[in-house]
Amino acid sequence: MNSKNRTLRKAVKLLIKGQLTRCIYFLEPKISLFLDSADYFYLLGRAYFAVGDPESAQLYLKRGLESDPNHEEIQLVQACFAVKEHDVYKAIAIWLKLDSAGSRRACLRYGLDQIRRINDNEELYNFIRSQRFSHLFPPLPGALAYRLGRRLRQVSLLLFFAVVFWFSYRFGTPKVQNLYQSWRNQRQASEILSLEGLDSSEYFSFERKTELFTFEQKDLESLIKDLRRNYDRYNDNLVQRDINKILL
Repeated sequence: MNSKNRTLRKAVKLLIKGQLTRCIYFLEPKISLFLDSADYFYLLGRAYFAVGDPESAQLYLKRGLESDPNHEEIQLVQACFAVKEHDVYKAIAIWLKLDSAGSRRACLRYGLDQIRRINDNEELYNFIRSQRFSHLFPPLPGALAYRLGRRLRQVSLLLFFAVVFWFSYRFGTPKVQNLYQSWRNQRQASEILSLEGLDSSEYFSFERKTELFTFEQKDLESLIKDLRRNYDRYNDNLVQRDINKILL
């Protein structure tokens, strides 16, 4: 696909970013400027395919083939249509035709390999609804660089926050250091200390007046929070003390 035109380059970027509706609204008003551009109809048809409008997608893809009957990307998308409609033989015919014409598209090889592995309609159904199906589409120019750049930005952001946190701990305030120390010393299974599912009638008799301690609901919840905090800090003596309060 030749995406030297500024309009087509912008449409490609919108598709790569997943802004499909915006891509359609951007391209459709310019149709009179691209009546002989197979690349234009390819991008528009692919956008409609992605938003789940197969009728419009097929209409624009066929219009693109009228401008260029040998347009590889359009034929590859039509093979994807065929697979989605369970017309495997049509898809294979398209791939073999492109292969005999000298195409070296990785998605073509991938499609032939995947179809050979599918033995029944159930496997085909699962394949169409899996992430593997997206690999049948020809890659958009710049898509790989965009994905690598996005991943690099994510990693850089994580590293930035890690460095900031390290400097804050190393040279920062005691609060940050205490937060780190608290996370580092987090004790496993503290979540078992909870009021959820507790049937108080098993442990307390509200009819008797012999209890040494009396708690309102909010007091008991506060005590449980203290108990969990002390448990995380390995203050087992304080934990035992609070448990005894509840038992008494």
